[in-house]
Amino acid sequence: MARTRGSSHAFHQDDGELLDKEGKPIPTEALRSPEAALAALAATPEPTPEEPPAEPLPALWRCDRTSWSRDMDGFEALHILELLMGEIVIEADADRFNTLNPNVRRHFRKVQ
Repeated sequence: MARTRGSSHAFHQDDGELLDKEGKPIPTEALRSPEAALAALAATPEPTPEEPPAEPLPALWRCDRTSWSRDMDGFEALHILELLMGEIVIEADADRFNTLNPNVRRHFRKVQ
């Protein structure tokens, strides 16, 4: 059903009561004075106060095998391990460092 320009937002329900777009009843009798209009508006019931919303539950995040993806790289995996085990620090002396694969050695920095 198409709307026409300037059409009212009011509609009739099956019981014949005229309601505005918010569902409030619109008086259908002719109002004779502004005082009568104010009296009609004052007769509408006040909305009941709503209950305050319940306290939201604190957020909880879980990381397990169902949330890991196949493309997780080692950097991400080590961050997860640090959360689980605490700070991860590996120290190697020169002899042991020299036995490591060069791809592994690149992750070490000299501290002494």
